Amino acid sequence: MERFAEFAPVSLAMFDLQMRYLVVNGRWRTDFALGEQDLIGRSHYDVFPDIPERWKEVHSRCLAGATEKSDEDVFVRADGTVQWLRWEMFPWRDGAGDIGGLIVYGEDITARKNVELALKASEQQLRAHRNQLVEQVNLRTQDLTETVAKLNAEITERQRLEYALVEATSREQRRIGHDLHDGLGQELSGIALIASATASSLKKAGRPEAARVKHIADIANQAMTNCRAIAHGMSPLDFAGGSLVAALEEMAKLQRDSFGINVRCAVTDAAPIRLGQEAIENLYRISQEAVANARRHSQAKSITVTLNIQPTTLRLDVVDDGIGLSQAPATPTGVGLKIMEFRAKLIGARLTIRTIVEYKGASLCVLPDFRFGALAPLFLASLTRSCFSW
Repeated sequence: MERFAEFAPVSLAMFDLQMRYLVVNGRWRTDFALGEQDLIGRSHYDVFPDIPERWKEVHSRCLAGATEKSDEDVFVRADGTVQWLRWEMFPWRDGAGDIGGLIVYGEDITARKNVELALKASEQQLRAHRNQLVEQVNLRTQDLTETVAKLNAEITERQRLEYALVEATSREQRRIGHDLHDGLGQELSGIALIASATASSLKKAGRPEAARVKHIADIANQAMTNCRAIAHGMSPLDFAGGSLVAALEEMAKLQRDSFGINVRCAVTDAAPIRLGQEAIENLYRISQEAVANARRHSQAKSITVTLNIQPTTLRLDVVDDGIGLSQAPATPTGVGLKIMEFRAKLIGARLTIRTIVEYKGASLCVLPDFRFGALAPLFLASLTRSCFSW
């Protein structure tokens, strides 16, 4: 029996009727941190004075002939240490068939159980964040729906309410976007990083739980991607109001009054603007973004916005006297440029950037594919910039 116990792949001990040790293997000593102390003849209850009463009751039932087992059971030691065990015990009999004591074997599953508990906690936290996201979106959507419904009821009576509606919607969407990107998005990113690091550690240790933890990381990353997509989809689209010319002149005046920077607007209107409202709005927003980024990043003292309207073409130039940049990026890399590219695409345009040596900057061109009167025009918004690190 001693040889069998020693080579058993699990913890194993054999007791007499008084629960004194008769046989114990090395795995038992290791799992329960018993070291090399002499256990033979000692009472199991002396070795483990903190053993719970429920286990003593199990011992009594098994000494009476029962066989019992547990796939997972918790053992809280007197020092607060928590140990999870899988065990089975049954009586052994002597040559006459009488019960002589118990055989107990088990396995320490603490490491596996701790991983399972961590997984469960991570899943609950992820689920809570997901529910929070859904609740936030629902609440904001309800607010937006109520605002839109109220304003739409009056929009046929007074056109000016259209701009109030757009402004109210934009403010609400901006708040939602910031909440999602700066709040929940960052929390989801933290969960994903923690889960990925845990999965990597488990994989290096050869633990099968690594795949499950990696799955949690993937879910968190996907949720983070969805969160960011929602935030970006709620980017504000404020309307300037009135015609494109009036909007550009108002923008220049606002920049002068608010920031003290010399912004001028020059218009050549050799023909009426036959652009759809959506194209006018996005053209205005592209010019607004260019002026704002020049003010913030180029150290410019003067910015000139020139609008040249011809029967078959329309050209918008934004020029500043800023610090310049030796080479413009091949594709938009900053937030400002990405916004302008997005708005260009909304009107079916192709946006490109090239270096302009004479200005020490770059030219940003928007070439949309829509009809201007009876002809297909060249719509060129050449934003001649002296700083494109937006």
